[in-house]
This record gives sequence, structure tokens and C-alpha cells, in this order.
Amino acid sequence: PMLLADAIAAHLAALTLANLAPSTVASRAVLLRAFARWGAAVGLRDWRECSAAQAAAYRVHLADAAGGLSLRVQRNRLAALRALSAWLHAQRLAPADPAAALPLPRLPQRLPPSVLSLREAERVLRRPRLGTPLGERDHAILELLFSAGLRRGELLALDVTDLDLDRHLVCVRHGKGGRERLAPLGRRAVYWLRRYLDGARRALLRDAGTPALFIGTRGTRLTRARLNERLRRYLDEAHVEKRGSCHVWRHTMATVMHDRGADIRDLQVLLGHAQLSTTALYTQVSAERLLRVHRRTHPSWRLPDPAGEPPATLT
Repeated sequence: PMLLADAIAAHLAALTLANLAPSTVASRAVLLRAFARWGAAVGLRDWRECSAAQAAAYRVHLADAAGGLSLRVQRNRLAALRALSAWLHAQRLAPADPAAALPLPRLPQRLPPSVLSLREAERVLRRPRLGTPLGERDHAILELLFSAGLRRGELLALDVTDLDLDRHLVCVRHGKGGRERLAPLGRRAVYWLRRYLDGARRALLRDAGTPALFIGTRGTRLTRARLNERLRRYLDEAHVEKRGSCHVWRHTMATVMHDRGADIRDLQVLLGHAQLSTTALYTQVSAERLLRVHRRTHPSWRLPDPAGEPPATLT
């Protein structure tokens, strides 16, 4: 027999050995434990007894779950089950792959994420109190997020040695999926990072041996919760009512560069995306760009005066 718990544990151990990020393995564990709980409830405890019909029954269970699970949650749980099933079969730990033909829910097309206009970005960048260690640190963080398009976890994991300010580069060593990459830095970001390193970081630092780039009030690496809190506050103070605190800068960077001619494949490398389809979501044509094209090409804009009568013919 192969208990579900043992099968899941073996699969997670294999993912860890394959060098997947700890957060990815932890997320996969949560998804698969939901299946194990359902299996226990219906009397399925041995993976070798799992059939295609039972896998399909689990799909129905997710779709009919009390309280309603979103399509994305359903898809993630079923995708995790399919990966487990395929791995066990490939490793010859199970005689069949019962989830191989399990269909995944089709997700609706998502709207582009929240994006700041350049005026909104500048308003937010003026909110940190310069001349104070925390204000100088936060301004450097905002400039880095906007310039390099880093994820929150990537930024928090940076060490001082990851910066190469002379070459205008930052090395992202803890990217999603364990992928490393080099991200370019603009002149403004380099200026504010140098200013932070020469002043505010030294003021916040308590242990000279601390490698972390961004330091909290306790002299240790800045935490995720504290970063979210401060960046969200700056957005609120600037009266920017858009979702997100860190990721909104990543979206904005990608959209601004795409609007100004950056190729989507170059953006894929800059953002550290494994799939080009992920980058495409970030760089859907913005409303501002669409309006510019419409204004330039549609004949209805060719009016003698905003308050006047439209022309007799649209030529």
C-alpha cells in the first residue's frame, strides 16, 4: 500500500531535491493536503486505489464546495493533483496515472493589473521624508522597484553585494523558480541607492556583518509586513487608489517600457518570467496608449472645435 500522506511526502521531497523554491513546495503541500483530506472523508487512503473516476469525483467536489471555491483555486488544486499523479507513475510507484486526463477549469481572461501613471508615480515618490533614515531607505526602495521591476521577495532578499552600481546592475539571486537574473538600474535608482548606502543604511545598521541591503528599525533585514505597510501608506498619502503596494511598481515599469517601445521578449527577461504569456498580461495595451492611437487615427477626433459641430463627412 501507498498511503496518500506518504505519496504526497515523497513528491514534496522530490520537488525540494529539484531545487524548487521553498515557498513553491509549501504551496504545493497545502494544495495536496486538501486532496488528502477529501480522500480521508470518502475512504480513499491508498493512492494505488485511486482511479480516474475518483479523480473526476474530486473535481466535482471542488466545483460544488460549500462556500464556493474560485476557479483559480480549483485549477491550482487539480493541477497539483495531476503533477502528483504523473510523478508517481513516472517513478513507477503507482501502476497508473489516474489524473492524466483530468480537465482543468478554464480561467476567464484577466484585466491588466493596476498600473500607475507617471504623475501618480512621481507623487508617491515624493512621500517618503528625505533627511530621515527610514525616508531615505523607503525612497531608495521605491526607485529600485520602479527601475528594476523586482518582486517583493526578490527585493527583500537582496544583499549589498548584489548591487553593481558602477555597471547599473542588480543581481537577483532569489528569483521565482530559483532563476537568477541581472536587472538594469536607471540613473535615478543608482543615485538614491548610493545615497542610502552612504547614509541611512549606516544609521539603521547595528551589526556591521549584516549582509542585507534593506535594514529595518531593529538593525536586521526588512520584513515583508513592514515593507507592505510603509509602501501602502505612501500610496494612500498620495491619494492613489489602486491595488497593491509592491507589485504595482512592477506592473508600472513593464507597462511604461512597453508603451515606449520595449520588446515583450526583452521584458520577459527583465521581469524574470518563465513563460512569455505571463509577460503579455503585464504589457497589455494601456488605456493611455490606446487613447493616443485612437486620437491619432480615428476621424471622429477631427473637429474644428471641441464645442463646435462635427464635420459633415468623416474623411
